[in-house]
Amino acid sequence: MKLIRKLATALIMALGCVGGALPSSTAVHACTPPPGGFVPSTVTARTLAAPYVFAGTVITGTGSFEFNTSATVQVSLTVKGSSNPAQVRIDGFGIGADCKSIVTVGQSALFFASGDPTATMQANYLEAFSATSPLTDANLAEALAAVNVKPARWLPWVPFRQR
Repeated sequence: MKLIRKLATALIMALGCVGGALPSSTAVHACTPPPGGFVPSTVTARTLAAPYVFAGTVITGTGSFEFNTSATVQVSLTVKGSSNPAQVRIDGFGIGADCKSIVTVGQSALFFASGDPTATMQANYLEAFSATSPLTDANLAEALAAVNVKPARWLPWVPFRQR
């Protein structure tokens, strides 16, 4: 019995030493999917939640398209918002454990954003990876319908033709 206590005490002390050697202020980020995986919100829900929705194409980016990326988007259509800029800069994209939407130069998408279109805007998220949506006819029609615009006016979709 004394031997078991001594071994248990030694093990607890060893674990305490190892645990004490680990950095205690290390930030940890995780994008762990819930059981069953991520269930993305609808384009309608994201359109209604975001102050601005733009259809456009990423023309430049900063941050090496890694953890904190800003993207300059050539706007081909303002789906929702009070202004109709030719370009917007949006912060808040990235890769990794932060669950941000990934963007690349040349990518056409619906961009959900908040802030001032004449300054740097912020990506608008409802959940993981939800600040963009692929720019398809169906997604564009759903976003336009969410703001009560008849999609037939804009389809078939041809980027940059409608301004």
